[in-house]
Amino acid sequence: MTIDVTSYIWRKVMSICPLCKKPIYGRDLELHSLENADHWPMPVTIKHCSNTECVKLWMDANYAVRSTEVCIDQPSLTPEHTYE
Repeated sequence: MTIDVTSYIWRKVMSICPLCKKPIYGRDLELHSLENADHWPMPVTIKHCSNTECVKLWMDANYAVRSTEVCIDQPSLTPEHTYE
């Protein structure tokens, strides 16, 4: 039996949002940005539940979330809080 990695990650709960406490699923992320990664962990930034704040997930080569950060306004700004 083989597992289709894409469909598995699509359904997988990757993390819990530190803002709204709801699950972040693999389908919420743009994982294609990780396909050509040259270093790990890689950041994946999404707008999950807020119009002014973003959630940045640091993912390793096995698509596991290593840490989660809340970013204010833009993903490029320094995160206000770090959640682990």
